[in-house]
Amino acid sequence: MNIRKHLLSAALTAALSLGVWGAAVTFRAAEFRPGDSLSAAELSGLLNDNFGAARTQLAELQTRLAVLEDIAALEETEPSAPAGSLPLAFGSLNADGSTASGTQNFTAEKVSEGTYDIRIDGVAYNSADYATIIQPVAGNAHTQRIATGSASGQSVRVRLFPPVDGSAPVDTPFHFVVYRAP
Repeated sequence: MNIRKHLLSAALTAALSLGVWGAAVTFRAAEFRPGDSLSAAELSGLLNDNFGAARTQLAELQTRLAVLEDIAALEETEPSAPAGSLPLAFGSLNADGSTASGTQNFTAEKVSEGTYDIRIDGVAYNSADYATIIQPVAGNAHTQRIATGSASGQSVRVRLFPPVDGSAPVDTPFHFVVYRAP
């Protein structure tokens, strides 16, 4: 189940649970002093009022419980995202290799002209187990060829080339997304 549904479920569960435990039956009290008496009609009215209030609160609790059960059933039947469908990391890098934006689980560096290494926390990157998408930033039309691979099995190696064959890589800002291969 995705994180948004977990948070929604938790919020609903908490709100309903507080309502369940916060439901208090208000009983009508009768005060007696020595020598007081209570007629059968008064006793019957007091009991009927109190049992009626208890029945109303019980019905409300049963309704809240049914909603909680529906939430639990939804959590059990909701399919989760297939493996590899959510990115491990994504971001944008400047031409100098510095991070412009992205997830907090990667570091990047420019290792040479037009060549960048992206390290993802806890991932020993290789092209057999991971898929990477690279998109040069608009306005950098001179980069039309992209090569990715791994650098010593630890990071994503990105090389950005101009469209002319045999040309050396060129510094270019770009966006990236890394997925675990299905």
